[in-house]
Amino acid sequence: MTAQPTKQWGLTPPISTALPTPADVAQNAAMVEELKQQNNYEAPAETQKRQSTLQLLQNITVEFVKEVSRRKGYPESQVTQFGGRIYPYGSYRLGVFGPGTLA
Repeated sequence: MTAQPTKQWGLTPPISTALPTPADVAQNAAMVEELKQQNNYEAPAETQKRQSTLQLLQNITVEFVKEVSRRKGYPESQVTQFGGRIYPYGSYRLGVFGPGTLA
């Protein structure tokens, strides 16, 4: 039997596929603790507000597309199928934003 090739997610292969060592895990925990002490994590209420705002913008986008479609004379059967989509990008999409930052 031949081994199945592993899936490559980027243009280049990973630097390492080794699991983290106990020292790696300890350093990661220390870094997370330091980030918490520096107040670099957003409160759950702020995260919920951000997600609610993005959902509101999504709903507005869909309604805008449908309204423009109606004004252009598309039949309602088609208009109900139309929509739009917003996509966060940059630091927010990557999940590297701090409390109070704009996304």
